[in-house]
Amino acid sequence: MTTASGCKPRVDEVLDLARIQSGRIELNPRPTAVDTLVDAAVDPVRTAADHQQLLLETEVMPGLGDVLVDRERVQLVFSNLLTNALRHTKPGGSITVRARATDDSVRFEVSDTGEGVAPEYHHAIFERFVRAPGETPGAAGVGLPIAKDIVEAHGGEIGVESTPGSGSTFWFTLPRVVVAPQSARQIAASARVLTRMVRTRTSGRLGASPGRGC
Repeated sequence: MTTASGCKPRVDEVLDLARIQSGRIELNPRPTAVDTLVDAAVDPVRTAADHQQLLLETEVMPGLGDVLVDRERVQLVFSNLLTNALRHTKPGGSITVRARATDDSVRFEVSDTGEGVAPEYHHAIFERFVRAPGETPGAAGVGLPIAKDIVEAHGGEIGVESTPGSGSTFWFTLPRVVVAPQSARQIAASARVLTRMVRTRTSGRLGASPGRGC
């Protein structure tokens, strides 16, 4: 029973990745406040961070406004990055979630004081079933690829900045809602355009990409 239930989340992750890459998951983007998005990502892991004696902080630049996202899918991105940070940071360390403006996007970061990622794995860990040395045995290696596909489906980018022994900063960008007077109809139209873009991006992506991955 333990083995079966332990495997189920990994099986679900693999199936989710397959659905995203085949275009069978449709995003439902809506304007969402950046601070609301960050709070919703951090709150579920506060207890785990306290249990592991980790300092969990947020740094959100004031006035960022909204991003146009499928909130449920973006929370999955945060969940994967925060789970990695919890797994790789020793007691007494810290995890910081940041958000700041970059041109027409918002850059989100999950930084930790863990062991870091070797430079040769900075790109590979976002690929399917790739795990960096020292990764937890049994990890499926699809969490980061799922995060990558979700972010790219939103028109954003994802990456990592890390030096072994000095922690890691995983980052991704999401499009900002243009700060201009818009009617509810105009905002809804923008959401429909992004949905069409998502369908175009994900349609036909059946091949596996050659993901610290979990």
